[in-house]
Amino acid sequence: MAGSAGLLLNVILGMIALAWILLTAPKATAQAEVAE
Repeated sequence: MAGSAGLLLNVILGMIALAWILLTAPKATAQAEVAE
C-alpha cells in the first residue's frame, strides 16, 4: 500500500510540475522577447 501511495504522489507531483511549466513557459518567453 505504501508503494501505491508513493506512486500516486509521484504522478500528482509530475502533473503539477507539468502544469507549472506550461503556465510559466509563455511568461518566460514573453519576458525574454521584451528584454531583447
